[in-house]
Amino acid sequence: MRGVIKELRPESKEVVIKHDDICGYMDAMTMPFAVRDTSIMKDLRVVDGVKFLLKVTKDDGWIERFDKLKSAPAAPPPPY
Repeated sequence: MRGVIKELRPESKEVVIKHDDICGYMDAMTMPFAVRDTSIMKDLRVVDGVKFLLKVTKDDGWIERFDKLKSAPAAPPPPY
C-alpha cells in the first residue's frame, strides 16, 4: 500500500496515514494503524510518502514494514 504520514504516535504504537485504496479491503482514507515494532518508525517524518506492508488477521491488523518513497523534485516557480 501507499500513503503519506500524517502523524507519528510511537507512545501508543500508532501511525496515522492518508492511504490509497487497499484493493478488496478498504477505500482510501486517513486513519491510524497499529505498529508492533516502533523501531520501524524511527526514520519517518510527517509528510513522508511511504509504501507499507499491512498484516491483517481475523482479529488484528498492523504495519510490519515501511519503505520511504523518493519525493519528486520541487517544480520551478512560475514565471512572473
